[in-house]
Amino acid sequence: MDALQTISKILGIDPQNLQIGDLTVLEKIEKERQEKIDQSLKFLGLDNQSSPDVLLQALLSKMENDNQALSDFLNNPDLNTSAGRQFIIRFVSQIKSPPSGFFLKESKARQLLIANPPQKIISFLGHKTIEETLAKEDLTQIFCALRFIEDPEWLNSVFFKKYNSLTPDDFETRPLKLIVLDEHWKSSAQKFVSHKRHNISHLKELGVIFVLPLAANLPGEIMRTIGLLLHYLEEVPFYSSIIKDISQQPENFSTNLTSLLRGDVYDQRPTEKNTWLVIQRYLEKDNPQDWRLFWPHINTESLLYSRAYKNISTIGKIAPVLSEDMEFWSSLDWVAQIFDSQIISFDFMDVAMSLVDKDKKASYFYHQHEALWNKIFSSLFSEEELSTQARKNLLQGFFISPPNSFPTIVGT
Repeated sequence: MDALQTISKILGIDPQNLQIGDLTVLEKIEKERQEKIDQSLKFLGLDNQSSPDVLLQALLSKMENDNQALSDFLNNPDLNTSAGRQFIIRFVSQIKSPPSGFFLKESKARQLLIANPPQKIISFLGHKTIEETLAKEDLTQIFCALRFIEDPEWLNSVFFKKYNSLTPDDFETRPLKLIVLDEHWKSSAQKFVSHKRHNISHLKELGVIFVLPLAANLPGEIMRTIGLLLHYLEEVPFYSSIIKDISQQPENFSTNLTSLLRGDVYDQRPTEKNTWLVIQRYLEKDNPQDWRLFWPHINTESLLYSRAYKNISTIGKIAPVLSEDMEFWSSLDWVAQIFDSQIISFDFMDVAMSLVDKDKKASYFYHQHEALWNKIFSSLFSEEELSTQARKNLLQGFFISPPNSFPTIVGT
C-alpha cells in the first residue's frame, strides 16, 4: 500500500476523503512511522514478520516490565496506602512541578456549597448541615467528593446550574493542588474506581488533581498512575489558560465556562471543505462511528497526552537506569502497526488499557487514532500551530483553513 492508503486504513476512512494536495506530507509521515516501528520492533526483539498477537503480547510485557522496574526503583510503593499514594504524588511533582493557574476562589466555592448543600456528602460524613460540614471538613476535599458521592443528575441539574452566574471576579491566580483524599472517603470512592478503573480525577475550575484513597489493583498500575497524573498536570493548566482568556469577555464568560467544563464538541457537519474540527474528547469511546472521527480534526486530549508522554521519558533523568525504557514511549502515540484485519497501537495509554483487559484479549487504539490526526496537522504546519489552533478554537469547535495556504482536505 502507498502512504495515502496506509494512513487512511489506520484511520478507518476512505482514501478519497483524505485529499491532501501535497502527498509528500503523507509519504514523510509513513516513512517516519515505519522507521519508528522498525526501531521499536528491534527494541522488543521482533521483526516485521511478527504476528499481531505476538506484537501485542510484546508491548504488554514491555509495559508490565517497565511497571515493575519503576516500582522497584521507587521501593515498591503500595497504592493501597496513604503513604504510597503520597509518595507517587511527590515523585510526579519532581518530574513536573504543579504550576499556577486561574482558578475558582475558595470563598466562591464555599458559597456554591452553601447555596446548594450536597446532602449525600453531609449525610456520609455524619453531619447535619453544610455549615457544620464546612467547619469540620476540608473544602477542597468536599468539592472533590461531589464527583463520586452525589448523583450526576443533581450535579448537572442543580449544583452546576449555579455556574451560570459565575463571573471573572470569582476566579484568581494561585498554585494548582495535587492531593490525596483522606481515608474516610474510601468506601464511597469504590464505585468510581471500579467504573473508571483508575483512582485519579481532577477539577479544572478549582485547580485540583486528586488521588482517591484506594488503588484500582490492576496490571501496570504504577505506570498508568504516573501517566494519568502527568496528563492532568498538562490538562488543568491548559484549560485554566482558556478560562483566563475568556475572562476578558465578561458578558460571555459564564456561557463559555460551562461549555468548556461540559466538554462540548461541535456537532454540525461543515459545509466548507477546508474546515478542521477541534475535538476535546475521545468520541470513539462513546460511538466508534461518530462522523466527526472521520472528518479532519485535531484533538486537544491527544495533544495533552503527547506532552505527558514526553514527561514520562524524562523519568530517566531521575532514574538513569530506566532512561532507555521510559524513552521508548515518548513519541509513539501516533504510531500503529497495520495488519490485514488488525491494528496494533504503540500509544502508551492504549497499551496500558490493553494490559488491564489482557484477559479479554482486548486491543485499544483510539488514543493512537487521534494522535495520528494531530500528527497529520502538525506535519502540514507545525506543532506550534497545532497547539495554537487547539487553544484558540476549542470553544468554537472548528476553524477554516485560509485559501491558498492549506492543502485541500475533504471530510466524509
